[in-house]
Amino acid sequence: MDYLWLIFALLSAFFAALVALFGKIGLQGIDTNTATAVRAVIMALFLIGVIFFQGKI
Repeated sequence: MDYLWLIFALLSAFFAALVALFGKIGLQGIDTNTATAVRAVIMALFLIGVIFFQGKI
């Protein structure tokens, strides 16, 4: 169990790469500034949901 952090780190890197890949594919025909704004709004909403779910709002 001492190496559990390594598994989580590798999974995190893998999914971060998938997010970047699918983000480029999904926002291919959109201006870069608009795409960045859309991603930022989605991330902010997700983080607010996590905070609300944890009861720390």
